[in-house]
Formats: sequence, C-alpha cells, structure tokens
Amino acid sequence: MFRKLLAFFGVELGEGRFFPVRLRRRFGGVVCLGIVALIAGSGTFLWASTKSGFCKTCHIMRPYVESWRQSSHGKKGVECIQCHFPPGFQNALAAKFRAASMLVSYLTGTYATKSRAEIEDASCLRPGCHEKRLIEGEVTYKGVRFDHKPHLGDLRRGKRLRCQTCHSQIVQGTHIAVTESVCFTCHFKDLKHGRIEEPIGGCTGCHKMPEKPIQLVTGDEYNHKDYAGRGVPCYKCHFDSVQGDGNVPKQVCIGCHGEPEHLERFDDHEFIHQNHVTKHKVECFHCHSEIRHGKRPEPVATGEAICFRCHQGKHDYSAQLYRGTGARGVKDKPGPMWAAHVQCIACHQTLGGLEGHAPHSTYEAGEKSCIDCHGKDVEGSLASWKEDMAASLKKASANLATAEAAAKALVDADAQKEAGRLLDDARHNLDLVRYGKGVHNPDYAQAVLKAVSDAAAKVAQLGGKK
Repeated sequence: MFRKLLAFFGVELGEGRFFPVRLRRRFGGVVCLGIVALIAGSGTFLWASTKSGFCKTCHIMRPYVESWRQSSHGKKGVECIQCHFPPGFQNALAAKFRAASMLVSYLTGTYATKSRAEIEDASCLRPGCHEKRLIEGEVTYKGVRFDHKPHLGDLRRGKRLRCQTCHSQIVQGTHIAVTESVCFTCHFKDLKHGRIEEPIGGCTGCHKMPEKPIQLVTGDEYNHKDYAGRGVPCYKCHFDSVQGDGNVPKQVCIGCHGEPEHLERFDDHEFIHQNHVTKHKVECFHCHSEIRHGKRPEPVATGEAICFRCHQGKHDYSAQLYRGTGARGVKDKPGPMWAAHVQCIACHQTLGGLEGHAPHSTYEAGEKSCIDCHGKDVEGSLASWKEDMAASLKKASANLATAEAAAKALVDADAQKEAGRLLDDARHNLDLVRYGKGVHNPDYAQAVLKAVSDAAAKVAQLGGKK
C-alpha cells in the first residue's frame, strides 16, 4: 500500500536491502503543483487575514469587531490592520508574526479572555488617515474645546502622551472612543479639595463661557460675564462639579507586578508614567481612582455642600436658611445665591478666628467677598443687612417674650393649647434666623421674623378671649 501511494506521486522503490529510489517525471509535476498550492494558499490566507471579518473567527474578538463596525472607522471601511499594523513592511511582518502567535494561543486554549493591543501613533498619523490632526487646531467635542497639538506635541504634566492615552477601548460597544475619565484624571488630579483651586488649563481652557444669561429657580437672571469679568473664579459656584481625587492605592500594582524591585518604584512617578503611558498603553483607570466631572442638575441640598461634609448638624440652621426652607408657617423662598449654586467658600474666605473658635481655624465671611464678586456697587450692603437683621431679631425676640408672659396668665385649656402651639412655632422660627444668620437669605429671614411677631400677637389676643 505504501509503495502504491509513493508510485502515485512519482516515486518508485526498487528491490533490495537499501531500497534504491527512482523519481519519475510525475514527481516533478507533483512538487511544482504543491509549491503552487502552497503559494496560493499562503497568499489566500494572507489576503483573508487582512480583512476585519477574519478577526472575529476567534470568539473573544467578536465584541471588538462589532464595536468597530459601529464606529466611524468601520463605517468608512478602515480595516483593522490599517491601525493595528504600523506603517512599513518590517512592522507588517512583525505584526503578522504576533497575529500568528495569537492564533496558536487561541487554538491551544492558552489565550487570555481580554484582548489587549497597542496602536502606534504612526498608524493614526499615517497619510490618508489623521496626518493633519496636529495642525488642524482647535476642535469641539461634546461642547469642550480641544487641541491635539499641545497634547501630543508637548509634555502634559511632564508626561508624553499617545493617541491611545485618550482614545481607548475601556467600554465595550465603543471603539477607540475618547475616554473622558482620562481627561478628568489629568486635569483635576492633585487639586486642593476643601478650598479648591483652578484645574490644569483652567475652566475656560475647555469650556466657553455662556453668552446668554441663565434663569435661576428664583426667577432671577445670572450672567456669567458680569462676574468672570471681575475675576471671580468658577469654583466658587461649581465646586461640586468635581468628585474624587484620582489617588493611586499601592495595592493596585500587585495586580500586575510581583517583582519587589518594581513595587519599590511606586513613588517614582516619572519612571512609572514613562513605562505605562508613553511606552505602553495602560489605561489610567487601572491605577487611578475615578474622578467624575459634570454639571449638577440641582443646587446642593442639606449635607451635600462642602462645609456640611464636616460640620454636619452644626450648620444645619445656616443650610436651611440659605435654601429658604425650614420655617414653620412661612412659604419657602430660596436665596438667589443658593439658586446660582454659590458655595460657602465663595464668601467665607478670610482665615481668622471667630469668638469661641481657635485662632486660624475658621474662615470668616466679610464685605471683601461681596465686592470681589459684585463690585463696588454693593459696598456697605453687608453691614446694612446685619444692622437690619439685628433690629428685626431684637423686635421679634421682645414680642416673643411678651407673648410667653401672656401665655402664663391663660386659664382656658383650649387657649393654653393653642398658645403652646403658636409659641413652639415662633421659638423654632426665631432660632432658625438667630443661629442660621439672617444675612444668608435676608428676604426669607425677614419673612420668618415677621411670622414670629405675628404668632406673638395671636397669643396676646388669646388672653382677651373669655
């Protein structure tokens, strides 16, 4: 049987101990045919492997291929190899070798369940693709101004960035889309939380200032230009637009590294970013905790403003008064500054020492804060508010004391019960203004104090009932 098979291919074995071999003309034809088949098969394989559809023959690649199909690259017919193979014949051969290795790993079951690829900047900037991206200048993305040239041409925070630093594949279903958390990590990392400072590049480096006034829930209008022109920093109102600090816990290194010499270089930031960001594509979120950034839909509520994170309960009267809530029998009336998201630190800027507080432990509010935002036109307003509020408080307190004395003389049970209710509400409202500081919301505070005097008057009237 073996001899017949060889004879079919043009190889004849002679008789004898050493089996002399005789090659017929057919053998040459078979060899030529085999070479042609090998070349044709290899060429067909090489051609087929350049098509993006070939990539999804491995099931672990299917989500990536599907996200590519939905992306702008897929819709324009940009094949996978145009990005994943850097320009140049030598790079193409090296990439083919890596692809073959991946295929072997897949067939032998030794593959990783999450694919990882690094795309060279040269692939993105090659002719016919994004070769003009660095000279296009400013573009707008989701309302944010952005320029590629300084981010790729210059050092950012002393780090050399790559295209894939920002364009990543973190979320399945999106293909090399901009990963906004990378922007937030870079721009907001190491900001001074508690009394925040301007982010890297400044707020207006990315955001255009609103050109039209905005309508507040109080019915007032707010025009950003009126305040920005006086140098009022954005964070005084938009502090809560940033959450998180982007810190790197040391234990995250152990997830990838086990070598002691690598772990010992945890504080060598230049070395770490050079190897993780510049040389290789390691997503920022693998190391840094998340920083979130965005506009809050509503003004801060109780317990959410930055001061109340530490002073829970101690400043609750101030919080309620600022929001225009908390009084009994008085319609809610939010303060205009609360409606504009103005934070406590916008007014409390002077580090001093209030009576009863340790020196240099409390930030006081003063007229300078008013003038910094509103200009010289408001000079003297704070003192006037305080004077008016002190007079109204004194009057309401006296009226309440008179009513309390009158209530003690009541003998009718129903009148005593009604007086008790009125006095309880009046005391609550008086404390709200006294401890909440009426200047936080003068109009609402005056309305609350008026309610105190009205309640006192009703108690006095109860004494005249038979």
